[in-house]
Amino acid sequence: QLSELPDDNFAGQNPPQTQARDLLYFARHPRDLSCLHPPPKVKPIAEPVVGVHTPGHLVDFVNARCGTYRNPDGTLNSLGVKRGKLLNNLFDVPDTSSGNGDGEAESDSKVPECERIAVPDARSFFDNYLSISKPVIVENALANWTAVKKWTNQFFYQHFGARQVHVKLSPDGEFEGCESESKWAGHNKRNMPPHVRRQIQFPDLVVVRPATTDVPFSAFMDHITSRDRPNKSHRRIAHGGNASAYLEYTSIPNYMPELEDDITPMPFLPSGVHREHLNLWLSDGNTLGKLHFDPFDNILAQIDGVKEVTLFSPHHNEQLYEGYIPEAILDFSSGAGDWSSAPFAASSHTLLVMF
Repeated sequence: QLSELPDDNFAGQNPPQTQARDLLYFARHPRDLSCLHPPPKVKPIAEPVVGVHTPGHLVDFVNARCGTYRNPDGTLNSLGVKRGKLLNNLFDVPDTSSGNGDGEAESDSKVPECERIAVPDARSFFDNYLSISKPVIVENALANWTAVKKWTNQFFYQHFGARQVHVKLSPDGEFEGCESESKWAGHNKRNMPPHVRRQIQFPDLVVVRPATTDVPFSAFMDHITSRDRPNKSHRRIAHGGNASAYLEYTSIPNYMPELEDDITPMPFLPSGVHREHLNLWLSDGNTLGKLHFDPFDNILAQIDGVKEVTLFSPHHNEQLYEGYIPEAILDFSSGAGDWSSAPFAASSHTLLVMF
C-alpha cells in the first residue's frame, strides 16, 4: 500500500492518477549481462493496480508481472504444479564415474552416450524427450529427405557457385577458443577501465574469434574439397596445411531458399513446436567448435560426414566456468591468404562465455 508519489518519479510519463492506499507496481530492471559498465540511472516507472483489490485479483496481477504461480493462500496454482513437475523431471546424466575418494571422477570413466531410437510419434517424442530436455539420436529421420542424395559437391558448384557466402576462417581448425592475450599485438597497451577489469576472472586470456571473408560459393567449395583432390588445381582461400574454412549459421531461407524444397519437416515434432531458424553448416571436417550454450532447442540433421557432440548436463553447471573474457578477432588478408592477429583496438568487446 503506497500513498501518492510526486510527479517527478515518472520519467517521460504522465503520473498515474492515484489515491491514498492505491497500489503501484514498479518493474524490476534486469541486469544487462552483455555490458560491464554501470547501468544508467533510470527513474522508476509505476503501473497502478486497477480494479477491485480482492486477494484473487492482486495475486493474479503479481503472477502476471513477476512470473510467479501462486494461489491466494500461497500454494502453487495449477500452472505452477505443472511447471514444477516438468522441472523435477528434467533429464540428468547418470553418474558413471567411480571416483577417487576425493570427490573427483577417474579419468578413464566411460562417457555415457545418447540413446538411439527409431523415428517416434509426436506424443512419445514430447513426453520422453522434448518435455524433459533429454538429448536423443533419431535414426533414419532423414530417410525421406531429397537433400540426402541431392546435396552433393557438384550440386552446390552447379547451382550456387556464383553466390557470395560469408565464411569463417581459422588457421588450425579451432573456432572460438581461449588463449593468452600475450600472443596479440598491443595487449600491453590495452586500456581497460578498472571497474571492468575487476569483473574479469581471467584477465590474461582472450576469446579468439575466427577471421571472416566473403567469397563465391565455388571458392569455398574449392577450399574444402582440396584435401580430397590434391592433384587438382583447386585453390584454397587461406594458406597453411590446417587452415579451415567453415560455412556456419548460414540461413537457408535468406540465402538459399530453393533448398527448403529438399527438406521434409520432422514427423515427430508436436504441433505446438515452431521452427525458429534453419541454418546450413558445411566444412571439410577440420573444424572444432568450443564449449557454448544455445538459446533454443536444436535438431541437428547430419546429411553427410560425421559430427561428434559433447553435451554437459545443466544439473552440474557448477562444474563449468562462466565469466567475462575480452574478445580478439583474427585478421585475414584475402589477397595474400595470410593470417595476423588484429590489434586489440579493432576487437575491444568483452564477452560472457562458458568454458
